[in-house]
This record gives sequence, structure tokens and C-alpha cells, in this order.
Amino acid sequence: MFASLAYASGTETAACPIASPSTGVFSAGKIYQDAIISIERDDADQTISLSIYRPSSNGCVKNTFAKYSIEGGAPNVDSLFFMDLKGKPNIFTIVHWDVNSRGIGTYGKYYQVYAYTKDDQGRLIENKSVVDNSAMTGMDEYQEGQESTFLYKTAGAVRSFFKCSPRCP
Repeated sequence: MFASLAYASGTETAACPIASPSTGVFSAGKIYQDAIISIERDDADQTISLSIYRPSSNGCVKNTFAKYSIEGGAPNVDSLFFMDLKGKPNIFTIVHWDVNSRGIGTYGKYYQVYAYTKDDQGRLIENKSVVDNSAMTGMDEYQEGQESTFLYKTAGAVRSFFKCSPRCP
């Protein structure tokens, strides 16, 4: 399986970034008041981390809560958006990895949709009902010689799925 989520580690004090969607920095006020979320690429090991920055008296407290690693190819975050599920705000990401295993007829992009919500202690955790949903992962192009289409490559498609679920396939 290509999907990978490793909870990144911990908390540190850092400078507060300014929201700038073009650089992968977004307001996360739907999760924590005055918070910022950042998509951070580490070129050395080709991983991507998601970090929340929350204002404190000495700048910002940075908490890295997710890390996507190489799974055949480098990870790419195609979309980051917020949506309430069961009355709780969630951070969603749509991540893909390029796959090229032409010898077995599998190539294209492998997708995984992730969601994170707050637990009872206010910490961000993976929302297993999203990540473990088989519709939220799949290949787009060819898998073992068969054409394959992943339907949930956009925020709009994911929102539609969860708005009509569980009535929908």
C-alpha cells in the first residue's frame, strides 16, 4: 500500500507565518482561534509535513501533526480544505504520489484523502472514519493493466461524497 501517515513529532516555538495560500500557508481559524496551517516540504528527504502555528507570548507554538513520506514517489499535496463532519471541524488533505511500475501495468497517480480533527484534549488526530474509508484511496490511470479512475481528486468531490454519505456508494 502506498498511503503513508506518520504522526510527526511535537511542539516547538517558532516565528508566526503569514497566511499565503500561494506558498502553502493558510488560516486555520476553523480549528484553533488565530491559528495558521502550513504545508512544509523537506527537500532533503522529499517528505511533506503539516504544521499548525498557534500564537503564544513568545511568537508561535508550532505543532507538526502529519508527515507524508516517499511511497514510490515523492508526495504532493493537491488540496487542503476544511469541512465539518459530525459537527466537528476537520482539516482535509488530498495527497498523491506518482507511480510508474509499467512492468506490472500500474502507472499514474496514487491518491489518499486524509482528515484530521481535534480529540477530547484538543490535539489534532487523524480522523479514521475518513482515512479508513476505501473510497478515499485509489489509483488514477492504470492499475495492473486496467484503466482506473480515482473519483475524489478535488475538494468539491470529497465534500459531495461526505455530504451525501452514508446514503451514497
